[in-house]
Parts: sequence; C-alpha cells; structure tokens
Amino acid sequence: HLKLMNLAWDQFIGGAATGYDIAMASASATEKRRQVFDLSQNYFAANLGVAVKTGSDVTAANLRGKRIGVLQGNLGADWVINTLKPTVEISQYQGQPEMVAALIAGQVDAIMTDTTLLLTATAGTNGALEVVGQYETKWGVNVITSKGSSNTPAVDSAVGAMNADGTLAKLSAAYLTPLFGKDPNDIPL
Repeated sequence: HLKLMNLAWDQFIGGAATGYDIAMASASATEKRRQVFDLSQNYFAANLGVAVKTGSDVTAANLRGKRIGVLQGNLGADWVINTLKPTVEISQYQGQPEMVAALIAGQVDAIMTDTTLLLTATAGTNGALEVVGQYETKWGVNVITSKGSSNTPAVDSAVGAMNADGTLAKLSAAYLTPLFGKDPNDIPL
C-alpha cells in the first residue's frame, strides 16, 4: 500500500510535515537537517554546477567577479556566499524557472545550483545555456525518515545494498542521464 504525498518544500524541510514513512527529494544531509530527520547514506552524489549563456566569458578564474544567481535557501546559495565569496552581490531566486529566466535575460552572468538541476534546466534551451563546470561539494542526496523512525535502518540498508550491487548506477544511467542530457560526471570540476 503506497500513498504518495506532494508537499511544499518549505513545509517539508522545515519539519512541519507529518504522516509519512519516507521522503525522497533532492535533499542533502546537513547538521541542521540531522537534528530534525534521520537520513540514509547517499543514493546520489550532488555537486554545485555553474550554468552560463553559451559562449559567455565566465570562467573559474573570473566567476567571483560576475553577477551570480542562486536559489534562495539552497545549500548552493550558502556555499556561494560563504565559500566562493563573490565580489559582486548575488541575486537570490525563489525558484529555478525564475533563476533560469534571469540568466536568459542577462540579469545575471551565471547561475549556480545542483549540477543535475542545471543540466535539466539547460537541456530545454536549444543550446542557449550550458553547464560549463561544477564545484565538488561531496554533498549527497539521501532518503529522509522521521527522527527516530523504525524504518531508518531498513531504508539505509536498502540504499547501501542498491549502491553496492550497481542498481543505483544502472537506474541513474537509464532514467537520469537521458533527463539531464549528459552524465553529470562528464562536467569538468
């Protein structure tokens, strides 16, 4: 018996959601999230990608001085602010469509979020946008269970077994790579 629930991200990640056994979203483990939820081992690796208009002069060497767009409240926004430390104020967007539209309109020079999200977003631009690089963050994507849930050990074990036997890699190749347009591992670090 499976009941799917579609919850608003803020409602869910803030810990207000109840009545679920497991949650799957593009959510990486953080110390704050570990205080609210139990998380499995990673089922997918996530890095922080950089997308630009095709042919742009944005490089790793000059990115800090460019106008960068990020998703508000995203781990990537935190990383850009505290690790990359741009010299130009960043623009924060409520959602990915708004962020991509800002790049297309020239309001920002680059956008940064999970590489996989950027690959999906740029795949539909007929080559107008491209993901030119990514920063290795070692973030992972995890299955979430309620804090103290009796499901946590079984979910974690299942994720580990699927990783060990190659199931996760096969699923990624079959379903995600076609969606992204290319393997995220092919984007230079």
